[in-house]
Amino acid sequence: MADDQQTFRRATTAAGVGLAVQLALTIAMGLAALWGESAVLLSAMWHLLGGAPIWTILIFYYYQHSIERAEALEAQQLQQSDQSAIFSEQGESLSVARLRLRRIEKWGMGIVSVGAALYLLIAGLVMFMDTPHALEGLTRTQALTQSAIGDRASGLILMGLCAGIAFIAFVTARYVSGMTQVRAWQHLRGGASYLMGSALIALLLLIGALFFHFDNTTVIGWLGLVTPAIMMLIGVEILLTFLLNVYRPRVAGEFKRPAFDSRVLGLLTTPESLAKAVSEAVNYQFGFEISRSWFYQLLARSVTWLVAFGLLVLIAISSVVIVRPYEQAVVTRFGRMVGDGPMGPGLHFKAPWPISRAQKYEVGRMHSVGVGSVEAKTGQHVAILWTNTQHHVQGQESHESYMVTAPPLAKAESGAEGDEDRRASRMSLITADVVVQYRIDDLVEYVQSAAAPEMLLKAKAQRRVSAYFAAQDIDTLLTRGRIEAGQQLREQIQQDVDVANLGLQVVFVGITGIHPPQGTQPSPGGMPGGMPGGEPIGVADAFLEQIGALQEKQTAIQNAHKQAVKLLTDVAGSYDEALEIYDAIQALDTMRAEGDTTEQAITQQEYELEQLLAQARGAAAQAIFDARAERWTTALGGRADAERFSAEIAVFDAAPKYYAWSQYLRVLASGMANARKTIIDADNTEPGVFTIDLTTTESLGKFLFEEGN
Repeated sequence: MADDQQTFRRATTAAGVGLAVQLALTIAMGLAALWGESAVLLSAMWHLLGGAPIWTILIFYYYQHSIERAEALEAQQLQQSDQSAIFSEQGESLSVARLRLRRIEKWGMGIVSVGAALYLLIAGLVMFMDTPHALEGLTRTQALTQSAIGDRASGLILMGLCAGIAFIAFVTARYVSGMTQVRAWQHLRGGASYLMGSALIALLLLIGALFFHFDNTTVIGWLGLVTPAIMMLIGVEILLTFLLNVYRPRVAGEFKRPAFDSRVLGLLTTPESLAKAVSEAVNYQFGFEISRSWFYQLLARSVTWLVAFGLLVLIAISSVVIVRPYEQAVVTRFGRMVGDGPMGPGLHFKAPWPISRAQKYEVGRMHSVGVGSVEAKTGQHVAILWTNTQHHVQGQESHESYMVTAPPLAKAESGAEGDEDRRASRMSLITADVVVQYRIDDLVEYVQSAAAPEMLLKAKAQRRVSAYFAAQDIDTLLTRGRIEAGQQLREQIQQDVDVANLGLQVVFVGITGIHPPQGTQPSPGGMPGGMPGGEPIGVADAFLEQIGALQEKQTAIQNAHKQAVKLLTDVAGSYDEALEIYDAIQALDTMRAEGDTTEQAITQQEYELEQLLAQARGAAAQAIFDARAERWTTALGGRADAERFSAEIAVFDAAPKYYAWSQYLRVLASGMANARKTIIDADNTEPGVFTIDLTTTESLGKFLFEEGN
């Protein structure tokens, strides 16, 4: 086609149509945003508005081109006339339009490119940051859907509006992009590409409106971040292209492609260029033109049917549901549950995706969730001690959170009423890992209860655990409270689960690990394990010292109890009999201390005590029996001595001299019983010989009284 005035007038008309369509779609999207109170539609409107400057500069460019062609035609006619010498200088003055066209190509295209890039970057960034919880949206989907679209918006109306905008933008962009096959109209590709990008945004909004019609705002909520992100990416591409064009060497006769002509969006307007790029990439990888081979040509001709067949196979596969033995499945159609109930194990069929979806749940297995102080566990063969800081896998950070416990009971009762500061200072921090094991009891309730039943269960369990720990002192939690906590927490969490209709059964709750904080902190003097002067002390070390002291205390108590049992058993024969005897003695002392107790009652109590002592088999009974034997021995011996004394008095009265000498000789005999005896007569010079028969008392008396005179 010749580059004449009519050619550029057609291009000017096409650019004007593109501008009119762009502005009309922008106004329609803006009215829809006001009607639906939607931040997502508002961001799409600002994206559509970004194409207006591009179409405007194209109108000026092609209009000036048409004027330049008319000016060139007039100059050519003047040169061919006979008065060329007269009008030669006037011909030079008629090239004003050409100078303006060069200014537009040199400055106008660049200014519009930079302006469009800055607009897209700034507007996209502002809308991205203005989206509620934009930075948290990657992990909090609910935050994106709060202002995505208003409550009065209709999904069907929004679908029709987005479909109309996408259709008009697509048809216009394809029509204009078809004109770019002509070299003179190639600048129109920038406007067509941007309009095709607007059609893509409208198509995404159509998909979001479809999900919104079925009460699912997740997709349209995410578009609140996707649309600004696309704007910023296009802005970055235009700006980089402009900078590269500044430093790119110029070739005479080469088409100067403006920076606002996006290469990425150009793939949407001319998809054949994408196929060409793929063919060139394949040829480059193999080292020869494989794209001209028969197989590649066959594949290129049949790729549409192959893709269609693959899609049909995928759709057919999506209609089959295989439920494993420990699973149940729930089928939803456009977000609503269908069927009489959950699918059991086996092979089932449903409508293909995306009409129906099957959600599988492991109802036959036990699930667990960790609450309390959430932390990464240690690796294998690593001891988890109070003083061991390696409570996490090497190379990962430990995330421990502390829970507050109540002050000790004794201190809490002794504290002054209203002294909240002192009571707060007696509270303690503790780290505990609590495991809640549950299973899905009613799958229908589980699916319909909440968007994330596990998270709701974890929140309720965390609340119950925190409340339980806040009501118990740290000494109780570290000892018997750890065992008692499981059953109490299980019942409380199950109550909350039943109230929320989560369809879960809490099977077990256990405290798998509990310990005081492991860090080192200043500890004032006077606290357990504290050091004077506030020197640093390990909290876990201080608790270990306290536990050691308590263990020593219990050991001393047990040893004393053992010694008491041993002593009482030795004394009374058994521990129970000793206690019974002790109670009887206490009762007797009480009766004696009271003045109104009769003597008969005291005697009766003494008798019962004696009976208990008599029945005992220990050292006390032995002592009593020995005392009784000694008493009888003493009494009978005294009585025998008294009776013998009376008999000796009678003997003395009958024979005083005899009694005296008999006593004297008895003493002498007993004293000399074991000694050698020699008798010497001192009056005779010659030793005499005496024969004394001391075998009988008669011979002794005869010797003493008759011969010895």
